[in-house]
Amino acid sequence: MKKSIHYLFAILLTLAVAACSEKPFKIDGKLSDGATQNLRAIYLTGDSIHSEWVPAVNGQFSISGQSDSLTVVYIYSSQMKELAHIAVENGDEIQMEGNPAERYALRVKGSELNEEWYGFLNRHAADFAAGNTEKTDKAIAEFVKGNPDNVLSTLLLTCDYSDCTSAEGRKLMEGISENARPRLLTALYDGIATHKTPARKRLTTLSLRGQGDTLRTVKPDKGKVAVLFLWKKRNRDRFTIVKQLKALPKSYVDVIDICIDADTIGWWNVIRNDSVRWPHYKAPGGPVDRSLEPYDIKGSPFFVVADTAGNELYRGNSADEACRKANEKALSLSKGKKK
Repeated sequence: MKKSIHYLFAILLTLAVAACSEKPFKIDGKLSDGATQNLRAIYLTGDSIHSEWVPAVNGQFSISGQSDSLTVVYIYSSQMKELAHIAVENGDEIQMEGNPAERYALRVKGSELNEEWYGFLNRHAADFAAGNTEKTDKAIAEFVKGNPDNVLSTLLLTCDYSDCTSAEGRKLMEGISENARPRLLTALYDGIATHKTPARKRLTTLSLRGQGDTLRTVKPDKGKVAVLFLWKKRNRDRFTIVKQLKALPKSYVDVIDICIDADTIGWWNVIRNDSVRWPHYKAPGGPVDRSLEPYDIKGSPFFVVADTAGNELYRGNSADEACRKANEKALSLSKGKKK
């Protein structure tokens, strides 16, 4: 019996050593600004999200980790501005360099997939930098339709397309072969497209940036129905959504407009054309900004509707549903006021 236990222990130890000896992935970077800062690396592995702070000294840094299957590592600056996204799995050794202010023009090598990915981004860098989603979405759509068996189609659609959960985005995703859609690459997409997040009981106070980069405290429970409108500059249907929100009864509904681009440069050029009176804010950390993290934001545009006490009524990607919930609550408030 004792001999059997020792034998079993030896087998388990061998398996453990084999698992631990699997070569991790590694990303070595060199940023031309030469800055010393802490970078944040975020990626999905297994069934959990891995997040860590990585020191960059004189612009140079190294990220290593474990992922049995292909995943995407998102790299952010200390101000939570996205610098790069790299596809990796165990054994990959990736080198990237370039100007952090020009992330679509970065030079990446070490794997054929990343070289092809950044080759595409480099060719369309000017349009990506200008936020010209009409051109970039068209280029991605053409690539996806012509390369349904290429994993790069999934990467471009889930990472670089303006809205992969739109009707056109879903149609493109359905056209990609199953073997070109690794689970970890589509996990977030699947969550956005099919998962309904359970409502939170109460909205919390938000700390956001306003015009002039001033810090503002925003309270969603001010006696009116609150509609949080979270968006990115590349959302093509912004004009239509703003028109819907403008039609909400102002006496009973407050719209809280929040830009969740990690890179908020130029956000004022977008909102000054809205012709609205509601306040505009920005979250420098994007969807993972500390103030927004509890809201579990899945994609953009994203909406959160709450009643006068801050109790959540709706959270999701549908402008129609958000406006319907806000109008319903506003109507009940108006009836109560007449009584």
